[in-house]
Amino acid sequence: MTQQKKTESVLDEYRIPYIKDYDIKSNSYSKTGYLVEKFIMPRTVIELQFLITAFKNSSIEYKVIGETTNVIFLDSVVYSNIISTKLITSLEFRDNEVVVDCGKNLPDFVRELSMRNYTGFEGLEGIPGTVGGAIFMNAGAYGYEISDNIKSVTCIDLNGKLIVYNKEQLEFKRRGSFFKENNGFIILNATFGLEVGIADNIYGKIERFHIARHKYQEWVYPNLGSIYSSEKSIYDSYIPCNRFKIKLKFIRKIFYSNPIAKYYNRLYPSNERLNKLFLSHFKMTEFSNFPSKKNLNTFINNNSSTLDIVTYISKLGTVLDKDTYLENELVISPILDVIEKSEYEKTIKTYNLALVSNENVE
Repeated sequence: MTQQKKTESVLDEYRIPYIKDYDIKSNSYSKTGYLVEKFIMPRTVIELQFLITAFKNSSIEYKVIGETTNVIFLDSVVYSNIISTKLITSLEFRDNEVVVDCGKNLPDFVRELSMRNYTGFEGLEGIPGTVGGAIFMNAGAYGYEISDNIKSVTCIDLNGKLIVYNKEQLEFKRRGSFFKENNGFIILNATFGLEVGIADNIYGKIERFHIARHKYQEWVYPNLGSIYSSEKSIYDSYIPCNRFKIKLKFIRKIFYSNPIAKYYNRLYPSNERLNKLFLSHFKMTEFSNFPSKKNLNTFINNNSSTLDIVTYISKLGTVLDKDTYLENELVISPILDVIEKSEYEKTIKTYNLALVSNENVE
């Protein structure tokens, strides 16, 4: 029996829905990729658990994703089996806790909590993706991280065994976790502790963060948000260079620091001048169409190939210091067929250069 037939047999046995020849390019955040032979959508944690166990027992290759908000797909291949958790969205409130499934949309989860006046999650408003994906990379913003209120996470380990980890075992750090360091574990659900807050305060914070996101994040072109994570601005995260530092300070003082400039930038936020300075100084002007005007650290897909996007990411990584972490993941398996071998090989090689350009990147 072929791998495709084995896969269909498992899916039919457990009655798990899937789409054949799924157009991943049109249905991904980055608008990259080509086709997925089987795009599989289990509806519950139990279905996902059964599916993973059956695939492991039958040696069927697969990749588990959420809402594609942090992944780039190869447009030179056909993937075999992609499992999406986006239909696994249940949540259950228990006294001062909530148990939420891995596929729950994170902004929707924040709203479910805010409508009940639970506080401590406001800064997660507007971060795209699923709860499982957010836990994987310890997503956060505005001083909040998803790990702040986690009590435990239920997952499937490398052997297909169900296991529960408490917060202390999950090794959370800035944009990192046990799951990111130990690839192959599948998050099923998580338990969060809850604290009742003041409704007006919760509303005010979420509104403020929502407005800030719309002003300073790219909304026009397909993108994945930040490419690299850094505690500093990406414009300050370059390999030390005094000459560039002087230029940067001058541009900021003239175009960003005075009251008139600040007022204008609040109305029409743009870092286009800083982008031009950075790209020119580090001899990257051929990539001038790749970063968002709002942020050099966000690529935009202006009908570009995966290879072009990955090349920009890799080149940017070579001039950043060692306190930055690559957030965007290239999906390199499972592959059913390679359509353009030369482009595929170049893309993989270029992405690997991005990985090794920073010793902190796994």
